[in-house]
Order: sequence, then structure tokens, then C-alpha cells
Amino acid sequence: PDAVRAAELLATSAAVITMPEVWELLRIYGRKLGFYPG
Repeated sequence: PDAVRAAELLATSAAVITMPEVWELLRIYGRKLGFYPG
């Protein structure tokens, strides 16, 4: 589920996280908050 994926990304060290992961987090939370469709 998205929540699990988001938790895994957040658990990753900020020094290691990549831009695609950042954008994925934004997409996940954006959808959760209703900013983005589907």
C-alpha cells in the first residue's frame, strides 16, 4: 500500500534518498490529501 511505501521511503536516510523517491512521496501524499487524482 502507499502508506507502507511512504514509510519505507521516509525511513531511508535523507543522504541516500533520490529525487524520484522524493517525487514519489509528493505524489503519494498529494493524492492522500486530495491534491492529485488517482
